[in-house]
Amino acid sequence: VAPFFLRRQAGAIPCFCLAAASGAEARKASSSRAASVCVEVAATPPANAMRTIDGVTYSQGLKLDVHVPENARRGLFARKHPVVLYVHGGGWVKGDRKRVFSMPQWLTSRGYIFVAIDYRKVPRTDIDGQVRDVEAAISWVRRNIRRYNGDPNRVVLMGHSAGAHLSALVAAQGKANGLRGV
Repeated sequence: VAPFFLRRQAGAIPCFCLAAASGAEARKASSSRAASVCVEVAATPPANAMRTIDGVTYSQGLKLDVHVPENARRGLFARKHPVVLYVHGGGWVKGDRKRVFSMPQWLTSRGYIFVAIDYRKVPRTDIDGQVRDVEAAISWVRRNIRRYNGDPNRVVLMGHSAGAHLSALVAAQGKANGLRGV
């Protein structure tokens, strides 16, 4: 996940590239028409566009928040929503699942379910322990996201700063369990 800026008439729009492997590739994607791999986080729809399930325990006392589009239909034949699983930043030592900026509002307004997780911090654990926490969150989402009308086969892992590093480690170690993107 590489942050970059798209140039528009009025200025720069902050974006996160979900599929680029390096900063150079992210800038290349931003300059081409391949902006479909990017998520703009500048526009914020009304706060009532979503429902939040706060503080769901997923492993060893670790919690996550599930942000669901307000208009999400339930039932056997309802369309399942794609899922963005977000790992926050904070230098591996601070931060929490509430540090999500306007991403929940923006993504849920476009039909995504947004899941933000906590993970154990250094020195309580090491980086490998944090990777295991992210793996546990992925497993939880794959097992439970249907309860919120999410599609367990359309999950993308996304992170910011230290969270992006942890997401990349999960992918590099082959522990992303068939996610659609990292």
